Amino acid sequence: MSLYFENYNSDDLELIKKQLKSKEVFICGIYKKCKYGFPQMVLLNPVKTIEGKEYINYEAVSNLIWLTCPYLNNKIHELENASYIKKIKAIIQENTLFINMMLRAHADYFYTRNLIFKKYAHSVLSACGNELDLTETGIGGMRDLNAIKCLHLHYCHYTLCKDNIAGLITSRLLEKKTECSDAYCTLYK
Repeated sequence: MSLYFENYNSDDLELIKKQLKSKEVFICGIYKKCKYGFPQMVLLNPVKTIEGKEYINYEAVSNLIWLTCPYLNNKIHELENASYIKKIKAIIQENTLFINMMLRAHADYFYTRNLIFKKYAHSVLSACGNELDLTETGIGGMRDLNAIKCLHLHYCHYTLCKDNIAGLITSRLLEKKTECSDAYCTLYK
């Protein structure tokens, strides 16, 4: 399996930092852009380099793909505030097909994360020895594969893996309104 992403430049990185309100962002590339051409989702780099030294980016263990779009972040946050994490978990737990699809989604995430870490963090992983175990967790770093941690995370993973029922339900709740109507990110330029 290959995960496609676009290269980024310093302008993209500065915009992403503003979108996320963060001074440091470690990415491999842009996974998806909105219709206005702004980064919407990014692939996190499993390695962060600080002052020339490489470290494991632990955020990438649990979240390979980050949602950077302020519009989508706000819309999904509204769903979470309306108790949709709990509601979606209940829907999934009542249906054996959905449970099995989510287990496949966790397996996909596990597999993809391992490929990304082997490709981009091989030397850092070797230096860690047994400190970092990528075999123990699923989507979002969850150990309980029946849990739903964050709808942002499941929505992003759903764009990669259609078995992610939590992401599918989130997508449907957004009613196909996955982009702002006013090119909001131009404010960050």
